Amino acid sequence: MVAASLLGAVLGGTVLVAGPGEGVGLERWTAGEGGVAWEAVAEVQTSANVEVTPRGWLQPEHVDSTQNLSIGVYDRGGWYTGAGGNLIWSGTINGAFDGDPKTAAILNASRGRITVDLGAAYPVDRVRFYPRDTFPLRFIRGFQLYVNDGRMPPDVSGMDMWTLANVTVQGTATCLIDWKLLYERRENLATEVDLTFPRQRVRYVQVTDLETATWEFAELEVYGNGYVGQATFVTKVLDLGEPADFGDLAWEVEMDPGTDLVLRSRSGSTSDPFLYYRLTGIGPSGQTRVVDANGNGTAWDEYDKLRDDRGAMTLDTEHWSSWSSPYTVAAGTAPMASPGPRRYVQFQVEFGAGNTFEDGVRLHSLSLDYSRPPLAEQVVGEIAPTTVSPGEVTTFTYALAARFGAGHRGFNAIAISTPVVIDPASVRDVKVGGVPAAFTVSAQTEELVLHLSRRVGRPEEVVTFSFDCPVFVPGTRFTGGVFDDKAQGVRQQIVSGDASTEVGTSELAVGWSLTGLLLADAVIPKVVTPNGDGANDAATVSVSVLQVLGAASVAVRIYDLAGQLVWETIAPHGSGPISVVWGAVDRGGGTVPPGVYVCRVSVEAAAGQDTRTGVIRVAY
Repeated sequence: MVAASLLGAVLGGTVLVAGPGEGVGLERWTAGEGGVAWEAVAEVQTSANVEVTPRGWLQPEHVDSTQNLSIGVYDRGGWYTGAGGNLIWSGTINGAFDGDPKTAAILNASRGRITVDLGAAYPVDRVRFYPRDTFPLRFIRGFQLYVNDGRMPPDVSGMDMWTLANVTVQGTATCLIDWKLLYERRENLATEVDLTFPRQRVRYVQVTDLETATWEFAELEVYGNGYVGQATFVTKVLDLGEPADFGDLAWEVEMDPGTDLVLRSRSGSTSDPFLYYRLTGIGPSGQTRVVDANGNGTAWDEYDKLRDDRGAMTLDTEHWSSWSSPYTVAAGTAPMASPGPRRYVQFQVEFGAGNTFEDGVRLHSLSLDYSRPPLAEQVVGEIAPTTVSPGEVTTFTYALAARFGAGHRGFNAIAISTPVVIDPASVRDVKVGGVPAAFTVSAQTEELVLHLSRRVGRPEEVVTFSFDCPVFVPGTRFTGGVFDDKAQGVRQQIVSGDASTEVGTSELAVGWSLTGLLLADAVIPKVVTPNGDGANDAATVSVSVLQVLGAASVAVRIYDLAGQLVWETIAPHGSGPISVVWGAVDRGGGTVPPGVYVCRVSVEAAAGQDTRTGVIRVAY
């Protein structure tokens, strides 16, 4: 059974399903399985080529061989056009795409063509066209069939049908589409042309005639079978009722081989992420803002009424964040990446095709944990120094301050992300409002968690503390959040800002002025005595990898003085300290003879290469 397309659904207002969580003030919004239906939260204008399965899962559109893909292309973001005698100006082009065999697109005694954009790359294996039954002799006498898979879609935004007809002409300098010739029939005698071919991804189809004669298409039909190549789902702006702190975003997804799913979020403090403009020709920009005329919190209704005077539509960056970086889909859950506390949120899901036309991806559910009211109106933080030596342990001072209003509960715990596991003993000089405060520290993972003995709930109670930590990647951000460790609520994010005059950076990012250096703090033991007494039986080679995003190939190699390779290990490592143990053995596992050996540590990354070398003496 083919699921119904979301684009055909009639949607009401924003639907929010929320219920109490385990903690005080903790709520959860869920779409899909176990929550509100995907159809109810879909933003129709920007969602395309998606559908809901009978089980309520969201997936890319799946078509079968009975579905004419030429019908409804405008609903999918596509278009159709043509060129030829009296075609566009008479409006008959619609006759080939309305599903009615009694209407037709007619070309009057002129060479011409008809082009259709299906709106996405579908798995297509059949194209069919024919004249009306009442005009059987108006079949096309000779033709070429061209297709394109849409991997490099042209910019056709704002183009009318006539312009589209001229920039899609195969073989011309103005053509925006790289066409592939699929069929050529110079002498056609068939009234109905029904072409089948190996299934392939097709977004654009063009039929060009090869004879000067009047011909018509009652319908230009395109068929296929399988999942669409790409699809996009965007939720409506979801109203949480009041500003809220964000917790985890969670999703359940089922992916076939080769498929892809990209999930992003954004948050805002207004009900509409966009600003709208009307073209006026007045002023430097030639346009003015369209305002909310009916009091519904959005200017979209007024903007949608505009035609030739419709201006730009831009993101309201003062009140809305941009789309976040993609979440790691394999994780299944992650802290909400968009800034909070905010009242409004929105999510975007992009689906990618699999290894075969029958490989799809199905999003079962999407959930967001949140807590309201937030712990504070806003929490700002800063760190100093912001310029350090790479890989060296640095003493940092961290400061944060909050704005509070009615209903804000305050916090008594702070969590800061760190490049390495922090030694709790290095956390010191903890003050609240300039007064030393009792505290405890937990730092079992790459996160420093500071528990205060008292709650912070007044604006003048600036929190400052110091800790020791190395930095391995320039631009490292010591981001974090505050929370109430007496309740199972969510964390409120710390944003960059001026928290204390004593720190004076207004930044959470740390960097350095350095290029080319990928290794630092190399420690290569000078002597190894592998005699089994438990002292210096093996050499532990330590080094810090710097400025590597992702993983780089790090090799530790041991050579004798003749330059022969004795032993090596090669493994991928990210930025940070690493240690490699050499037990004074060769590549076969045998003990090496006493003598002097050269140890070489090297790293190869996209940023370049770097090497450190030292000498190890083996003695018995």
